[in-house]
Amino acid sequence: MLRKFGKFSLVIGALLAFGALPQTATAASPKAKRFAQEKIAFQISEADPKKLNIALGAARNVQKTYGKNNSVIELVAFGPGVNLFTLDSESGQRIDAALKEGIQIVICENTLKSQNMSEADLLPGLSYVPAGILHLMQRQKQGYAYILP
Repeated sequence: MLRKFGKFSLVIGALLAFGALPQTATAASPKAKRFAQEKIAFQISEADPKKLNIALGAARNVQKTYGKNNSVIELVAFGPGVNLFTLDSESGQRIDAALKEGIQIVICENTLKSQNMSEADLLPGLSYVPAGILHLMQRQKQGYAYILP
């Protein structure tokens, strides 16, 4: 394709690479102007606080990059991962901060039933879905990026 259009393709490519062409202003930060709304779902299925902290940090970095209004971020917990969101969670403050920043944390009700737990056992502000895995499947069909930390 470069041969067909020659120098014109090289000039356009250079302009795109160096950001010289106009961009649509859709994000909060100048760095994020070129991005449309991003949708990301993180799977939290292990009771590993280190992996939860990785997911929370990555979610926050996505928000910083794209802007709070240009990103939809969910952490979807099921299986042993639900245990990271109990009232005595060692990550409680980070979870609360993430919720306040608009990051959604979604808990699997099937897991709660199988572990004889209820919403009362978990931190406030969480959301609930009937099946965490099915929720992740739906999110992928809706164009969400799927991340497994």
